Amino acid sequence: MNDQKLVQFDIATDSYRRREYAAAVFPPEARRGILSDWSIARAVEIGLIEINPFDRVHVQAASYDLMLAQDLDLMPDDAVLADTIEHLWLPDTIVGILSGRSSIARQFVAVHCTGGYIDPGFDGTLTLELKNLGREARSYKRGDRLAQIQFAWLDRPALNPYHGRYQFQSGPTESRFEHGDQ
Repeated sequence: MNDQKLVQFDIATDSYRRREYAAAVFPPEARRGILSDWSIARAVEIGLIEINPFDRVHVQAASYDLMLAQDLDLMPDDAVLADTIEHLWLPDTIVGILSGRSSIARQFVAVHCTGGYIDPGFDGTLTLELKNLGREARSYKRGDRLAQIQFAWLDRPALNPYHGRYQFQSGPTESRFEHGDQ
C-alpha cells in the first residue's frame, strides 16, 4: 500500500480499513504511547485522525494547539464555556487528552481542568471550560490558541467507541448530566 497517497474514508463504515491502513503506515512498535509531532501530522494526513481545519504550524512536539472559536472577555473569577474552531474525529484506537497551554496558565486562566479525556470515536468540536483565577481581566480573540490536545494509542481497538450525549456537538455545550448517570 502506498503510504504517500492521501486516503479518504467513509467514517461510518470504514474504521476497519482505516486501522488496516494505519497498521501499514505505523508499525506495531510505533503504535504505543503519546503520538509525536510526526505521528500527529501523518495520522491526520492519512485520515486516521481528523482535525478540521488542520494547520501544521499548530503541531507541537507531542500535541496539537487548538483555537478559540469566539472572542472572549474574562473578568477576574469569571467562568465560561467556549469551544474550539477545530472539529475533531478520533478512531477507535486513539484517545485524546485535552489541556490548557502553559502561556495561558501563566496568565492565571485555567483551561479545561476537568473532563479533558476525549474518548475514542468522539466526533465534534471540543467545549472548553475557562476560569480566570487571576486579578486582571483577560481578553482573547477568535483564533487564539488556548488549549492543546495530546493523542495516545490504545493497546487494542475500543469495544465501545464513544456514542454519548456530546457526540456531534458544535458550539459551547452545557452539561447534559442527569441524576442517576451510570
